Amino acid sequence: MFTRSLKKLSAIVDSLKFDVLTPVMAELSFIMEDLALNMKNIDWREEKVAQLRDIVKSTFEVFRSVGKGALFLAENFREIIAVVALLKSAWSP
Repeated sequence: MFTRSLKKLSAIVDSLKFDVLTPVMAELSFIMEDLALNMKNIDWREEKVAQLRDIVKSTFEVFRSVGKGALFLAENFREIIAVVALLKSAWSP
């Protein structure tokens, strides 16, 4: 009985996967078709490559800045906590 129930549940999940993925795959195929057509246009391709380079460069700059901030926080954690404690005690009645 448990095995039958598990098989039915598995069949339901499989049908849901198929129902959910079918529209997604259809939309993805339209997007890929547009991309393939646009890739033939050299100007469009060069513009998108330049945009991608800018995005990647900006992303790495953000990660670098976050890393520097985390490093600063790690190195000065005690001092930051002390300043926060002093400020809290100064504004407490």
